[in-house]
Amino acid sequence: MAAGPKARSSKTSTLTGIYGYLAQYPQAIIAPAMLRPSATQVIAYVLTAGDPAPIRAALQPLYGKRFCAAQSDYTAAQISAALNSLDITAPALTDAGGISTGQTMTPRGQICVEIDLSFVTPTVAAIATAQPDGLVLLRPWLVPVD
Repeated sequence: MAAGPKARSSKTSTLTGIYGYLAQYPQAIIAPAMLRPSATQVIAYVLTAGDPAPIRAALQPLYGKRFCAAQSDYTAAQISAALNSLDITAPALTDAGGISTGQTMTPRGQICVEIDLSFVTPTVAAIATAQPDGLVLLRPWLVPVD
């Protein structure tokens, strides 16, 4: 990969530079994010589809020490498949009292498809189990009591 957008300032706290890189290399970044480890800190973060070194070399000058790039544990296709198979409008989710679906980041900085639902049905459990380990998190609010 060639160099990304020209560095402007190490004080950038938006995703503008990352989106510029994505426009040139749409398959390179799985997920961009702005992480806020404290009320006064912002870190530009990307999960990459492959080796993060070229992306780091292109974007580090723009964001300075407030930039982190890591390789995704999952492909874009795996994430998309999980989101599609567990879509909130899918019959399996509506039967389980699906409330919401979406992407979040794990404490390790990896993508997680998070599903809030009333209860886990065998069908939903089977769909979730068919996804790569750690990609799907089911969060039922009704759970059996011993």
